[in-house]
Amino acid sequence: MNTTLMNRISLTVGAFCLALLAGWSLPVRAEEGHKEAAKEAGHAEGEEVESRGGAVGPGKAVEGFEHGKRIKLSEKARTRLGIKTGKASWTAGAAVVPVEAVVCIKEKRFVFVSRKGWYEYRPVKVAARDGKSIVLAEGLKRREEIVLQGAWTLRVIELDMEAGEKGGEHRH
Repeated sequence: MNTTLMNRISLTVGAFCLALLAGWSLPVRAEEGHKEAAKEAGHAEGEEVESRGGAVGPGKAVEGFEHGKRIKLSEKARTRLGIKTGKASWTAGAAVVPVEAVVCIKEKRFVFVSRKGWYEYRPVKVAARDGKSIVLAEGLKRREEIVLQGAWTLRVIELDMEAGEKGGEHRH
């Protein structure tokens, strides 16, 4: 499977998961038990309506977002999306992280550093890699906690948030 197709699949799945968590623009039909509420809201029987929960804020899946800098998810969203954090192992002065912890965008590589509930971008320089691990030559400090699992999910959420800010949708 080529990288472009895999990225599209990841974006679609990630965006769908985020939409479910946040209650964003999901078309729904009034079913049994919801017909009364739909009728009271002025919708015709069988009419497709959109449910919008809002994008960012307390009680939402995404509690905070600063374009190109950092993102904050609710505890429930972190759990449902399987975001796992921890510290890198160190050898000979270099950080060793799982392949899943490093996000590649064009020619740039970065990790998400976890700070006070926020996930912040951190550019890194890759020294070496094997099938499971990446050795980072620069960009990470010894005591910093990073996203070990779910970094690409955070990237997909960020792309979706950026698209929402621009009033469009993200496509590759």
